[in-house]
Amino acid sequence: MRGVPQMFCYIFRQFSGLPPTTRVRQQGQARTKKKRCWATVKTRAQQLVMMLVHVLVNGRLWDWATAGTRRGTLVLVNNVIADVVWAGDGGETEGKAAAEELGKQWAERVKLHAAAGTLHTMIRGQGREKLVTQAHENVAKAEGVTDAEAQPQQAAQWKVVDLEGRTVLPGLQDAHLHVSILGERAERIDLAHCRSIAEVQQALREGVRRKPAGTWCIGYDWDHEKLAEGRPLTRQELDDVSTEHPVFAFRVCVHVGVGNTLALQKCGVPLERPASIMDILPPGITPSSAEAADDLVGYSEEDGLATGMLREHMCYHVEDMLRKTATFEQRRARIVRGLQQCLRVGLTAVQPNDAHAWDVYTALHAEGQLQVRVHLTIPYDELHTHADAPERPTATSDDMLRCERVKVFADGSLGANTAALSLPYRCKHHRATKGILNYTQPTLETMFSRATRSGFQLEVHAIGDDAAHKVVSAFAECGLGREHRPILTHCQVLRQDVVDAMAQLQVVANIQPSFVVTDAAWVMKRLPPALLTHAYVWRTLLMRGIPCAGGSDTPVETVNPFRGMYDAMYRNGGHEAVGDGGDGDGARVFKPEERLSFTEALHLYTRGAAYAGRCEDTRGWLAPGYAADLTIVEHDVSREPHRMRNMLPYQVWVAGTPRL
Repeated sequence: MRGVPQMFCYIFRQFSGLPPTTRVRQQGQARTKKKRCWATVKTRAQQLVMMLVHVLVNGRLWDWATAGTRRGTLVLVNNVIADVVWAGDGGETEGKAAAEELGKQWAERVKLHAAAGTLHTMIRGQGREKLVTQAHENVAKAEGVTDAEAQPQQAAQWKVVDLEGRTVLPGLQDAHLHVSILGERAERIDLAHCRSIAEVQQALREGVRRKPAGTWCIGYDWDHEKLAEGRPLTRQELDDVSTEHPVFAFRVCVHVGVGNTLALQKCGVPLERPASIMDILPPGITPSSAEAADDLVGYSEEDGLATGMLREHMCYHVEDMLRKTATFEQRRARIVRGLQQCLRVGLTAVQPNDAHAWDVYTALHAEGQLQVRVHLTIPYDELHTHADAPERPTATSDDMLRCERVKVFADGSLGANTAALSLPYRCKHHRATKGILNYTQPTLETMFSRATRSGFQLEVHAIGDDAAHKVVSAFAECGLGREHRPILTHCQVLRQDVVDAMAQLQVVANIQPSFVVTDAAWVMKRLPPALLTHAYVWRTLLMRGIPCAGGSDTPVETVNPFRGMYDAMYRNGGHEAVGDGGDGDGARVFKPEERLSFTEALHLYTRGAAYAGRCEDTRGWLAPGYAADLTIVEHDVSREPHRMRNMLPYQVWVAGTPRL
């Protein structure tokens, strides 16, 4: 079947019931617009017996050509959009009877060509034609199946779905999130509601009571900006919670956390400051300098005792210890919970950064339990070092699961004052610091070259302008450009030279619109004025022709893509009043000139995310030949975008199947 166009591969795998297979992209293999799908047929061709046609009628469909919704009808053949009939285009199908007739016609067409041994369907596209061909006899000969056995045994079936005026959007996608951690939250203690250190302690005490002595008690989402004391927690305050449990509380950004004495002991951190922090770091943690190492573990300047604060790599070390002690069943349950939450908010595809997760995702796929498409990004540390990570970029033939990307953390977060800036922070607790740069530029170049030689796409976390500058410079030194699609994730603080370089190299900007709302409350106090000019400049990036994708970074922000689009449009919670902006609440917004239109916001979570995931030819459009991934909502949000603030979907279709 080598060379069969991808649309039919979607259909073929869906209705044949064949087991999933994988394809591996070799180094240097050209990626062209006409993608190919490789499939190995390991069952009898007589399984090619059934195709299902869905006709979705009486709805409003998003049309990129007009940047709005139009009345129309969608025809799905198994997991692919086969036809779009716009009302008024000479193919009026608004009535149920007309839709039934359309379904019957498509079912007959499928039956006719399948019975002839060839599925040969002309698909009308937007200004182009796609020819989809499948020769059953070629498959049969390859498998030693006779012509008689190869004949389909049943006709195609069809079903009409009345949308009753609802709006159909291309399936929404999240280009950056943490599914495993999202699902893990059910096992941890939520501290987001706490407004004082006493409340944090009380919440943790309640959690400790439910756990046997010696087991970890993990809290999450505290924010010193919201605490009455206006400062982080301390080791002694967590010792007051328990001395029999290792207690650790992650800040909302997950880049810093505080542990009690027992937790620090588990991490190998001495209570008294050692002569060199480098000497106490766990194996595998190699800071860019001794100064950077000093920032990873907090010690009091007054008495030299541990404050309990751990930053960046040391925080990742805590997470790594916890995950390594988890059973496969525990890790599976967390990912399943996380994916269920993604589906409930309208996502059809996710691009998660999850550690030690490839074995779980492959098992879920083999069991047919993946309800949304997954493009897993593995940590750089798992590249060729863990048995549960693929050696080469890998994707399943039904395109429900991919692992083709490697993640590198260049710096930390603004909220924790660990994002690497070119100028010192302004806040009172960190006036002298410029943040933490995890790697020098030469080290970044070595890492990037290694990942690229292995065939993986690069995604690099960079929040501060100094980190972004060094990352983009390393991209250029490694010869990475449009064809490699390197991704710069977060892009919160940039500079003009960084934006220019991103435009030249066509670096993908993976942005999180909801960060604006969260950070606007304190960013003016934290960043020096010179760095505010190119902070959170989503529209500027788009206007420069830089590819942009939208993500949530959940659980740091809400996983709901509608809220992400809303925040991209309204940017509420900032410092400059501009009236109600159509949202009816008179909210103030941060940098209103960087607000996006609905079309631009939708682009981030559909076509933009698809481009970041190298699947723009099969996702992001309601057009023939594209995957039948749909997010259906009650209201026309293109005309009433303020509804997205607290919206949930009516229905979610993935691969031609209603999943929600």
